[in-house]
Amino acid sequence: MSLLRELEERGVVLEPKLTFRSDAPLDAETLSTLKTRKAELLRDLAAPDSVPRLPWQLERLLAAASGGRLPGGTVTLEAGLVTDLNSYTLAWAVVYLIGDQTEALRRLWQAHRVWQGVN
Repeated sequence: MSLLRELEERGVVLEPKLTFRSDAPLDAETLSTLKTRKAELLRDLAAPDSVPRLPWQLERLLAAASGGRLPGGTVTLEAGLVTDLNSYTLAWAVVYLIGDQTEALRRLWQAHRVWQGVN
């Protein structure tokens, strides 16, 4: 689990600092907008493609897959036999980022169930 997620679950709210630079002095209206819409700007900067975050359970699954810690050997999913659950999971994470999020979530939850032994 990421440190940020762990802190969020404990109710800790981090407020990053918004810094900026400009070739020309900023007028009062622009400065006011920067202050009042800071949270929105930081959120947009953190996720410029506006891809929704995965549920924390799937983030843990991806962390395990990245470290090669998912079950080895062939596993059976609805889609058929999968010989490398780590690669399968990471591939569907990429599809989530650039393609069909609905199908990717379905496949990732299947992998999660296998990982948790709830096949």
